[in-house]
Amino acid sequence: MNVALDLDGTLVDLVGAVNRLTHEEQLDMRLSYNDWASWDMPSILGITYEEFNTLLDRAWKKYYLSMEPLEPRLCEGIKILKEAGHKVIILSNRNIGTHFEALKWLENHKIDYDSVTLNHSGPSKLEYPIDILIDDNPNLVRDMYEYPKKLLYLRDQYWNQDVICPRNVIRVKTVLEACKNISTSKF
Repeated sequence: MNVALDLDGTLVDLVGAVNRLTHEEQLDMRLSYNDWASWDMPSILGITYEEFNTLLDRAWKKYYLSMEPLEPRLCEGIKILKEAGHKVIILSNRNIGTHFEALKWLENHKIDYDSVTLNHSGPSKLEYPIDILIDDNPNLVRDMYEYPKKLLYLRDQYWNQDVICPRNVIRVKTVLEACKNISTSKF
């Protein structure tokens, strides 16, 4: 099986980096984890989608060497997938200006993968040749109805708590939990 993993909000704590950026720089906002209760952060912050993406990119550029994984056992989970014979793909909507930083982050945290696709303006992640996606994006849940043969493991985050999941979406607390489930499932 081709198992794709998202970066922001799934593997890496970009929210913490953005919060730090808003505190260290002279910005009009000071964010904390509690502020991230919705996927539509640009509207909550009163900024455009482009301005929000610029904020994310600035956090990647400034903090990629110090951004933490969202959980301590990421490598173990990915190893479980690889040992079970799955192909591991990193699939992220990172802007082109942060590809270097994203790849360095993966390298620095010894994330083992078979391929990487960093594509901000491309097709939906679900259009890629993957069987399973581990992601935090609540908008993907709605799209799963169009992809009944694919499986989404929705990593719990503040911004996806109110989503009602169809049968092909499984909520998980951690990537490790998803990896263990995938490795023992008969597809």
